Amino acid sequence: MENIYSKMQKILLYVQITIFTLDAAVLYLLLGGDHIIWLRETYYLPLIGANIILFFLLLQKKNSTKRRRLILFIIISFILFIQCSATALFHPYEFVYQYSPSHKNSIIIEKRKDLWEARISHYRVFQQKHGFLMKRLSDHVITITVPEDSNYSDKEIFDYRSPQWLDEHRFRINGLNGPYLFRLD
Repeated sequence: MENIYSKMQKILLYVQITIFTLDAAVLYLLLGGDHIIWLRETYYLPLIGANIILFFLLLQKKNSTKRRRLILFIIISFILFIQCSATALFHPYEFVYQYSPSHKNSIIIEKRKDLWEARISHYRVFQQKHGFLMKRLSDHVITITVPEDSNYSDKEIFDYRSPQWLDEHRFRINGLNGPYLFRLD
């Protein structure tokens, strides 16, 4: 019986190390402006769910070292939740993938309507890197407010579905406020 308990403790320790490593890697990427595509598209919920499960498993421990790890875990999870999921859960994004003419580079446009005002749209433009990462191409969110009583189409507001490629590393997206130029790494 004690052998099984010892094995379970080892498994829990490996799971804990794995989740803490993933948390640290995601936070490091977020600070650098990078995101893991599948986590971004799922609003980081798989990682947050794993953290919640680990939280309840660690609650069963009474060791003070485990409690310190638990506090660290709670802080990391809270930062991840606020940064990545809180707003998106109530206000989902739409992701659109676009490719350069030679299909060597790809971009991902994230679009969402404003939570309170339907006339306002928010856009973020990312470059897809290494197949599973995406890097922000602008430091700020592109926010476009459509005038009241206007009948602009999505293409006129922000033509994210058909960017104009100037060359393999530069493209332009036309919008209501004028063109937006982007350069890939």
